[in-house]
Amino acid sequence: MNTTRVRHSRLHKWLWIALTVLVLIPSLLLAAVRPVFAAGEAATITIIIQPASGGGSVDEPLTTQPVVNVVDAFATPVDDGTIVTATVSGGGSGVLRNDTAVTSSGNATFVGLGYSKSGEGFKITFSCTTGTPVESDALAAMTPGAATHLHVTGIPDEVAAGTPSYVTVTAHDQYDNVARGYLGNITFTSSDVGGSTVLPANYTFTGAGFDNGVHTFNIPPDVVTLTTAGGQSVTATDTDTSSINGTQTDITVTHGAATQYVILNPADGTVDVPITVTVQLQDQYGNVCYYRRPR
Repeated sequence: MNTTRVRHSRLHKWLWIALTVLVLIPSLLLAAVRPVFAAGEAATITIIIQPASGGGSVDEPLTTQPVVNVVDAFATPVDDGTIVTATVSGGGSGVLRNDTAVTSSGNATFVGLGYSKSGEGFKITFSCTTGTPVESDALAAMTPGAATHLHVTGIPDEVAAGTPSYVTVTAHDQYDNVARGYLGNITFTSSDVGGSTVLPANYTFTGAGFDNGVHTFNIPPDVVTLTTAGGQSVTATDTDTSSINGTQTDITVTHGAATQYVILNPADGTVDVPITVTVQLQDQYGNVCYYRRPR
């Protein structure tokens, strides 16, 4: 064997190993000390999944919950824990519930996001403390929720005893939208328990497409006739669910037209001793009639 050739082969091998080490070591050292930069502040917000209402009820969350991506100026996903807030835009007048989500790997997934106002289209704007907010596509109008309370209106603030008054009862959901699908049966009561007081008979609502959650009682005898002077109220209550109710308060009933003089019985007296007798002017319901003496 040629000793010189063997030596050259070994020399080449060691030179190759030395060159490899000289190339790799700086690279390894550089990788070991290379700094890791954290994501910066939110710069770009992108809607990955658009929200959708599906025309559902305001009692329920949006049918499609949005997912929003947040990156910094270098397109790096922002740190976990960045809060994304949803607000109403696009002409909507309602409010959102469950309106925040927190980023995880740059994505914020909303859960239970819902809207309170029925009968109107709206949009949702997503924002962080930094970065440019982004607005969603238009969402379809929501439908009202189930009735939770009633509004009783229409009786004048001041009414003379015995005067018939119209009264309107409106069913509302928890967000005060008119509950157009309400089918409950209601009954009336009043703080005026006078024997001549008149209230409408029980009524069953007929739902969407008919009375649409609103009914006015304006045909006698289905009207309100209060007869006792003073402050009074009228209440409508669902006969199956008593928590569904409403009251018109602060109704001032004044006396009606004078119809009679009433002599108030004096106390027992003594023969030949004068007694005081009071004569009271009253309306037909026994309310005292007060009139100013002309000057």
